[in-house]
Amino acid sequence: MASQEISNYLNKHCRFRFRGGKEAFGVIWEADGTLVFTSKERHDRLLLQDIPTDASDLLQIDSADVMIAELIS
Repeated sequence: MASQEISNYLNKHCRFRFRGGKEAFGVIWEADGTLVFTSKERHDRLLLQDIPTDASDLLQIDSADVMIAELIS
């Protein structure tokens, strides 16, 4: 998925299909200039803590690995 397209889904709970066919529910956002993925629950906890997020502690992804994104309402 192109970087412009993925920006529509940043910081939103979504269903993602990644390269290789794996599907996951969670949130993608930018931390330290890289895209990271985690569960919605962990993302919410990190926001509540209101501390800077270290990208090395999270699953880093490449926007090209995201094949499909679907918003979860």
